[in-house]
Amino acid sequence: FTSKTASSNYKGVRNKVWTYCCVSKYNNINCDSDITFNAEKLESIIWQLTKRELLALQELSLEERQEKIIKTEETIASYKEEMETISKNIVKLNNKKKKLLAFMLEEDSEDDLELFNEQKETINKEIDSHNNRINYLNTEINIAENNIARFKEMDFTDDILDSFEQNPLKQKELIKDSILSIKPFRINKSRLIIEVET
Repeated sequence: FTSKTASSNYKGVRNKVWTYCCVSKYNNINCDSDITFNAEKLESIIWQLTKRELLALQELSLEERQEKIIKTEETIASYKEEMETISKNIVKLNNKKKKLLAFMLEEDSEDDLELFNEQKETINKEIDSHNNRINYLNTEINIAENNIARFKEMDFTDDILDSFEQNPLKQKELIKDSILSIKPFRINKSRLIIEVET
């Protein structure tokens, strides 16, 4: 969703209103979403949720924070171990593809070419799948490392968070660090549900 301005007319008075809407269709991407948010209302909801999440972390004891840090570090280690295994598998698949190519260069028949293309396509799909998994794990590692930083450095109070309301850039920075995704779902013409992943 991208922010943009829209005009409104209330009792003969025209005003500009900031909204969030999907602009995929303007970028030649197939999307039939007709959901539009009032930017002021949506940002207020997300900010209040962010404040609640940050304040909840403040109530953790040092021991509880340390437990979360250790658990998160173990998760990161398991992700990195999986990435190492996947990388080795990718090397093996690339070597397999090279051997297939070498074999194909020695042979010269249409049947062999068809078999080669089928096997190469299968290998490429496996490599793509592995690379997608690596990208996902890298994203999860970045999120986990940010969480560790939050567990170690969190020092927010109601007063400090309220002061950020005068600083939109700081607000957005905290929201980006705290919110992973925001997904809207339409119930009917006038009601929406917002799923927020933290």
